This record gives sequence, C-alpha cells and structure tokens, in this order.
Amino acid sequence: PTASPSPSATPPPPTATPNPNAAGSGSPSGVLLYSVANMSAGRWELWEYNFGNATARKLFDWRTEVAYSVNYKQIAYYLWPPIGGVTGTGIWVMNADYTGEHLVILGGAYPSWSPDGSRLSAGDGRDVYILNADGSGLRRLVNGEYPAWSPKNNSIAHRACNGGDCGIYLTDADTGAQQRVTSGGSDGQPAWSPDGKRLAYISKDDGNFEIYVVNTDGSNKVRLTENLTSDGLPIWSPDGGWIAFRSDREGKWAVYAVRPTGANLRKVTDADVLPVWFFEKMGWRR
Repeated sequence: PTASPSPSATPPPPTATPNPNAAGSGSPSGVLLYSVANMSAGRWELWEYNFGNATARKLFDWRTEVAYSVNYKQIAYYLWPPIGGVTGTGIWVMNADYTGEHLVILGGAYPSWSPDGSRLSAGDGRDVYILNADGSGLRRLVNGEYPAWSPKNNSIAHRACNGGDCGIYLTDADTGAQQRVTSGGSDGQPAWSPDGKRLAYISKDDGNFEIYVVNTDGSNKVRLTENLTSDGLPIWSPDGGWIAFRSDREGKWAVYAVRPTGANLRKVTDADVLPVWFFEKMGWRR
C-alpha cells in the first residue's frame, strides 16, 4: 500500500464476531497486536485481538511492526506515513492504552525493547542498531536483520550471514560478542520465550516456511507446524504457554496459535498480509 493515511485518534469499538475456538479452558489469554493489509483501502492497519472476549478491533492506520516493552507499559512500532504535514516515518512509541504517541527516531524499523526499557534495537534490513529509548545514542551493532532483544539479558537475537554461515545468532548489545544458535540458510524472525531460554523462529529446512523452537544454545530443536503453505511471524504468549503465528494454510492469511510442543493448533482470526510480510511482526501482552 502507498496511500497517505488520515491517522485515527481514537480506536473504534470491537466489531469482529467472536471466535468460539479462541475461548474456554486451556486457551490463550491476553491481547494480541497485529498488522492487517487492507487491500481495498490500500493501506496497512494495526488491529487488536482480545482473547478474553474473542473480539478484534482496528486501532490505527499505518502502524506496523509492534513490540511491547517487557513490563507491557509501552509499545514501540513503525509508522509509515507523514503526520500533520511533518515527515514522521520511523520508530514511534505509545503507551499500552494507545495514548501518548511520540516519534523516537526517523528511519529504522523492527524495534525491540531492552529488558529495562531504556534502549531499543532496530534494523534496516541489513544491519542491527542500538539506540536509547528517547532516540539518542544511535549506533550500529552488527550485520543482520529481525533483531529481537532478550527479555532477560543483553542478548539480541537476529538473522545473519557471516560469510556463508547463515542462521540465527545472539549478539551482546554492548560488547558485540556473538554466538550462533541455528545453521539454516532460511532461518529468521526469532522471538524470545518470556523466560529467555528458547527462541521461536521460521525456517525452510523442510521445504517451506514452518515454525520451530530451539534452546538458545542450539539444542532441542522442535518443529511446531507442518503445512505446504507458509507459516511465519511467531510471537510467544506472556505466560509462555502459546505461540501465535501467521499462515495462509486455508487459502488466505490468518493468525493461529499453537502450544510450544506443536499441540492444540487453532485459528484465532483472519488477518491479510502483503508479500512483504517477512518484515512484519506481532505483539502480545497480558
């Protein structure tokens, strides 16, 4: 989409029909943020899905690539268009109640929070950067993409290709010390478990993009999905009991949820994407 938006100031009330598969004992809980490609309107939209009442609602136009802070009080995101005649495309932050939007830094994308909320990682599709939460102190960290800051320590997970050695790496945000976690040439989109011990990620190891989970030392790799279409954009639930992801397995894109063991797969809600879905991501709070 390329149309300019008219940013929505106040999210409208819920409009979606409840999904009976998303309610009940042993089901996911909390609130999921995800982007939707509105093809008819020619724009990206930010939506919220509430697992408690199984309803979805549109929040804003042109806000994507969301990331909750570890304490769930703030949301970092990428804003596509200008606002109020001033170019504001880049990384923004708002409160968890969707108020207090403010620009952090022009340019950059794919933000992720440090555990204490004082810093952000970001990317441009080629390199990973570090910056303070107020936009100051920008510096390049390492070559890579899909940066995701650990909720527990200074490690940033990301995809990289060091020479011909592609895969998921962990890089220390201050020292640059690096550890390789996976060795798949297509591995990407790492997402941390809440305890900081495992990573969900995507890979074409078995022929098409599927969701995998692995320990941060590279052990205990588990394939969670098995489908001939694409699965991607994994995100852990705050309690670590579920992983949400996007898939076009039913002929159109939707959000699904599955246990970290691969059990109890269920559809959550329809949510279209574009061919550039690889650089989207979702957020999940309590």
